[in-house]
Amino acid sequence: MKQKLLVGLLLCVVFACTKQNDTTPPVTNQQKSVLKISVADFIQKVKPMPTNSVRKSSSASTARDSSLTDISDIYYYLFSQDGQVVSYKHQTSQESNFGTISDSIAAGTYWVTVAASPAEIDLYTSEGILVIPMFGNQITSPFPDIFYNRQLITVGQEPVSVSMPTLDRIMSKLEVNIQDMAPSDSVSVTVMEEYQLIPLFTGNGVNSVALGGDLSVTQRSMGFFSDLVARSTSTGTRTNLNIHYRERSTQNMKTKSVEVYMYRNRTTVVSGKLFQPVVAPDRVNGDFTITVNKEWNNNPNVVDF
Repeated sequence: MKQKLLVGLLLCVVFACTKQNDTTPPVTNQQKSVLKISVADFIQKVKPMPTNSVRKSSSASTARDSSLTDISDIYYYLFSQDGQVVSYKHQTSQESNFGTISDSIAAGTYWVTVAASPAEIDLYTSEGILVIPMFGNQITSPFPDIFYNRQLITVGQEPVSVSMPTLDRIMSKLEVNIQDMAPSDSVSVTVMEEYQLIPLFTGNGVNSVALGGDLSVTQRSMGFFSDLVARSTSTGTRTNLNIHYRERSTQNMKTKSVEVYMYRNRTTVVSGKLFQPVVAPDRVNGDFTITVNKEWNNNPNVVDF
């Protein structure tokens, strides 16, 4: 089943409200309406890849929905119709009201966007853009698991109730299996031109000319590499994968490249042998074959080389 984060969104309109939050624009004399968003109810429990930056939810909260146990950070942004930031809030699991966001806004039409993650994400705050972990201009680690949705709302002078039912996962998972890798072998894997930025106005990843674009995939065990990848869409994004290795006989460095498609909420698996000739009757993209499974971590998309 596709993993989603269920979200209840409630808009209540009252008058003469004041807004006390230093992360939003100051209150003017214009009438404001109260906006309240409640985030809760995972269909399935999120199990992200291990990361040292994950914060544990505070056990002191009693009002929090139990489905938020694995979520540490929520990012709320209110945009004008043309993408200008009107208001924003960042909640952490240490806050007693985690999962409930209150705001006050003037009458009008806006895009409400919410992203949730099991780890804190770097952010261009004033623009509402999530940023992949970087050192200088190079990617140092992948994005954590991210769930996202947005909805167009119109706020007037009458009570309004709007439902935003789900936050959908916008990440994909890549797994690479080097079947004949030995402890003495030198092998590394990179995803070319990984998305470094995710603007919350659209929820779609983009590349930055100023930032490095290649992601080094983490080796989890002998011959097994895996990470979450932002370079994906619901219809599939063409992605180039490079496997760098040193030949055993000559010690020369070589690179095996494969073109794959990455899909949101799907796993793509690349498998094969680097150090032995492969005889395969059916081949796609040279030495690699590709399969895609819609289920997360089940019946994986397999690429043989």
